[in-house]
Amino acid sequence: MRHIRQINTVGQEYYGVVIAEEPLEEHISLILHPDLFEISEDEIPEMHQFLNTNYNLESVTKLQLKLALIDFGIMPSSVFLAISQIEDEIERETFLTLWSDAVVFERYNPSLISFAGTLGLTSGQVDALFRLASTK
Repeated sequence: MRHIRQINTVGQEYYGVVIAEEPLEEHISLILHPDLFEISEDEIPEMHQFLNTNYNLESVTKLQLKLALIDFGIMPSSVFLAISQIEDEIERETFLTLWSDAVVFERYNPSLISFAGTLGLTSGQVDALFRLASTK
């Protein structure tokens, strides 16, 4: 069974397994700490400990989101360019208002979900983005 394990627990009294769902490659533990965690296809030993790395997925501040976007390789300044290329005027103005004036971004806001698609982000990537943002 594929899983994420804590590297420094291999061969120790306990084996650290991160609670995660596929796609494992997008899990926040690997994004934030690639030196501490890795994907394994080995059997999970009898003596193991589950590590809970849940991060807030509900909402983040604008600053948290912008810092996480930079880590994702999306410059916050490029968001305005993406917004300007939206053909539908109502949709464009909605996203512009959201990006310019929102103080807090809610993960499951329908406008945010739609705009994430405009940026080419999958639902799993948006979850990872919010997890990462919640650590900023």
